[in-house]
Amino acid sequence: MKSNIGSRTQSDLGCEGRGQGIMMFVLGLRMGFLNLLLLVMLFGCKKREMAAVSNSIPEMAMRALEYTPQITLYALNPTPDAGDVANPGVLHRFRIIGQTTLSSTEVRQRLVRTLQQDISRSEEGYDMCFFPRHAISARNEDTSYDFLICFECKRVEIFANKMRIATTGFVASEEPYDEIFRSAGLSIPKPPE
Repeated sequence: MKSNIGSRTQSDLGCEGRGQGIMMFVLGLRMGFLNLLLLVMLFGCKKREMAAVSNSIPEMAMRALEYTPQITLYALNPTPDAGDVANPGVLHRFRIIGQTTLSSTEVRQRLVRTLQQDISRSEEGYDMCFFPRHAISARNEDTSYDFLICFECKRVEIFANKMRIATTGFVASEEPYDEIFRSAGLSIPKPPE
């Protein structure tokens, strides 16, 4: 039984409702595709928007670098590992491919001085990618300070134990770091493509 609502019948309204539903579905697909395209354009690029820069090492982390008798150097796989962060073969999401202790006071002081200068010279910010291949760790009392270095994005992330405490800009040539790491027996992987 059809009832009249104005000049349309109930069955006419049902068809119109389905047609509007299909149109809304197609419009939603179009919007979803446009949103996906926008995300690919924003985040798919190798170089990304520059972030604000900090150009100093937190005081406690600097103290650990300056006064600890030994520094640990790490060569890292630059691709983040989604595995267990408590795994001893992973340093802050990045798989350790080599590590050694740097006990030479002269080399340690040169490394710390170079790192401090390269961070303090940063003014222009850093890219939002992060592919660290070098890491430096220093212990002060019961806190381990880790410095993960990415030459590709000009950035250093600094951790106290498991917590990131600073992100700094970084203006440096990779060669002095590679020289210290190689002389300590570490092979540094190539940057990601």
